[in-house]
Amino acid sequence: MVIVWGGAVTITNIADLLDDPTVNSGLSVVGQVSETQQAPVATASTPQPLRLSVTWGDISQVRADIHIAGHYQGVVPARAERALDEAISSTRRVVQEHTRRGWLVGALGEVSYFPASDVPAGRPVRRIAVAGMGRLGTFTESRASQMYASLLGELLGLDSVKRAATVLIGSGAGNLTVAQATRALVAGFSSAAGTTTASLGRLNEVVVAEIDRLRAEQVRLALDRWARQVPSLIVEPEISRANGGQVGVDSAAVFAICGLARLVQDIDRQPAGARRGEAGPDPVGALLKHVPNDYRAAVREKLCEISDDYTALAVVIGEPQQSVGESPPVRISVVQDQASLRWAALTQRSTIPERVVEMNLELVGQLRDRLTAPTVPDAADLPRLLTRFVVPVDFQRHLTDQAALVLEVDRDTAKLPWEFVTDDAYDNGQTVLPLAVRTPVARQLRTSYAAVAGEDADSAELRALVIGDPGDPLHGHGLPAAREEAREVERVLREHGFSVRLFLGLRGTDEDGAEPATQLDVLKELLGRKYHVIHYAGHGTFDPENPRRTGWLFADGVLGARELTQLTRAPRLVVANACWSAARPGPSTGDRAGQDATMITDPRTGQAALTPVLADEFLRVGVVHYVGTSWRVPDELAQRFARIFYDSLLSPAGRGPRTVGQAMRAAREGLFYARGPDAAMTSHEQWSAWAAYQHYGDPHDTFELEGHQAARQARGGA
Repeated sequence: MVIVWGGAVTITNIADLLDDPTVNSGLSVVGQVSETQQAPVATASTPQPLRLSVTWGDISQVRADIHIAGHYQGVVPARAERALDEAISSTRRVVQEHTRRGWLVGALGEVSYFPASDVPAGRPVRRIAVAGMGRLGTFTESRASQMYASLLGELLGLDSVKRAATVLIGSGAGNLTVAQATRALVAGFSSAAGTTTASLGRLNEVVVAEIDRLRAEQVRLALDRWARQVPSLIVEPEISRANGGQVGVDSAAVFAICGLARLVQDIDRQPAGARRGEAGPDPVGALLKHVPNDYRAAVREKLCEISDDYTALAVVIGEPQQSVGESPPVRISVVQDQASLRWAALTQRSTIPERVVEMNLELVGQLRDRLTAPTVPDAADLPRLLTRFVVPVDFQRHLTDQAALVLEVDRDTAKLPWEFVTDDAYDNGQTVLPLAVRTPVARQLRTSYAAVAGEDADSAELRALVIGDPGDPLHGHGLPAAREEAREVERVLREHGFSVRLFLGLRGTDEDGAEPATQLDVLKELLGRKYHVIHYAGHGTFDPENPRRTGWLFADGVLGARELTQLTRAPRLVVANACWSAARPGPSTGDRAGQDATMITDPRTGQAALTPVLADEFLRVGVVHYVGTSWRVPDELAQRFARIFYDSLLSPAGRGPRTVGQAMRAAREGLFYARGPDAAMTSHEQWSAWAAYQHYGDPHDTFELEGHQAARQARGGA
């Protein structure tokens, strides 16, 4: 963002900015922008126009009848939206949860309302509205104008709203400039209110809140410029103040330089004797004493140039750095569009608009196959090619360990092993740890539907359903190690306070506390009772002719999409150590696995397709997180992953990461270090097992439910 001060300008001193509680604008522009418009006198036939004002402060501290933020489709709340989400509830984040569960769609212009609940009386935020911005990377100035028109149309229909507060939607993360976003706001509001002063109902003021002092000045000036010729809008001439306002380092520098330039200008207007200290001190001279002698004259000369001509001042403004733990994830969207890949990105600092990049998809497919259950040489060499060949150059710089990475994919691009993407630190040999071992890497499936399942959020008892080795050993589907894994998972979950239902083996099991793992009995539990976690250890099968018949293999059939459509009590988390099996139900035998089974020529094709299809079906019915493997993982490493993942996710505060993304990162790290130092002595499955695990969901999500947390605290935190 570049700020250029043009024309004759008078700017407040930085001391006034920091110390004066009234925070008057102190900035008048002549020539390029006319004097602030004056509100026309209201008459019986000419209602008072809609007032636009700017407040320097945190939007959640601005008093209004309704507070508004923008929402990208499928993107969990950040910045202003997150602040408002936290303001309407002291416990549960309702906007965040609606986003994760697919209830909040975020289509362009769609406005959703959320009332405040469980908050003390007297708080500034009473209810919030979320204005849909569409898919990330598609929010242009024209679309912003449509969104603002829809938003004002909604506000005009609310009889209880006199004063609304919003942020400048679309100007965050470098998507639209302040000039573009304010122009879109004025155009949209003008379209909704009419070009003449029509009735605006009870709404009489919209406050634009800006947390940064210099940007607040920019917003007010830009609104004043665009609204000058719109009779139905009037811009307040001064910036008001609310709690939470900030002065970033760069913003402070702008005001400090301008203040210093004004000081030089004032001193130059004094008599020569006064400047030499006869009538008073020379502040500029005092400052220059700290400048080396060789540069002192040049610095004074430059300051004098600035004081004579403010048009010479052009300063690049940036946002203050946040700590890694507070940084929102980097979101990269990549979907297949015929023979191309369509990309977009959203980071803390910038937005890359959606673009189509032509690709040789045949080569991409070969790379996908080589990196699915890769050989040790391929696992060592091809990840760099995946990044350099597939990821556009300007997207590659956003692949760092400074924030979590979320990849929005469709069913086609989900087949690529994105967990192998690399960053500069890895490519340059500065670290041997892959990116997904150093930072959370997660996925989100782009879908056209919304989940419908509710969640048992108030339950004080966490419940888990664990299924191990459900296949028929007579048809070669027995997995003894899957029984051990299921037992290990049961033990870990019980240690963390879960009530566990264990299904183990086919029939005639003599395992204490376990029940036979039949499809019918498991389905009975899924449809009849709420479970927060489902863990499956067994075979999965993929039917390329009918993905709806893809699922988990049981001796008495396949548990797949058709059965899941009836699920109304979706678990929060599903973990599936489901290795792909070539067997699938034949057309003449119904759903009986293993009879007349057909084979997929390349097992990597089936395995790469299995996890995205299963994830899609589980997410469709309301599952929040799905974790699955994209190729077979050795038994001992599958157990190790499950143990580390659940321990990390469910440990009490202070003993480990509490987000799903951090638990995934810890589990991948555990597998990376377990692969052994000698590649020649290690199987290819063991060498790259850390990359086999895919996580579909929000990496910043914490798992523990409020009811269970309160119950555990009542028991003493055990």
